[in-house]
Amino acid sequence: MRDRRWVQWCGRWLALAVLVAGCQTATGKTAQRTADDAVINASVQSKLTTDGPANWTRIDVATQHGTVRLTGRVDSTNARTRATTLASEVPGVQDVVNQLEVGTP
Repeated sequence: MRDRRWVQWCGRWLALAVLVAGCQTATGKTAQRTADDAVINASVQSKLTTDGPANWTRIDVATQHGTVRLTGRVDSTNARTRATTLASEVPGVQDVVNQLEVGTP
């Protein structure tokens, strides 16, 4: 009887371990990491849109594993640099990859 309980107990822990390990998406991100990246993404977008007179509407923001990727177009190299600075000031940002193009379309 005791051996049977031991097997059941071990089985439950094994099932729990498999369940926890399966909580990652196909991208390898856990649910918490996905939520963290979403918060970072929204915070960067908010910071860009509330920053003075600059026109940040042509910037797309994507975040994965704490790395923020900026794509789109800005009017000057100063605006490009400013976008990187603003994004890096957001809590949780580990790196900023700035792929912004300078100039008018």
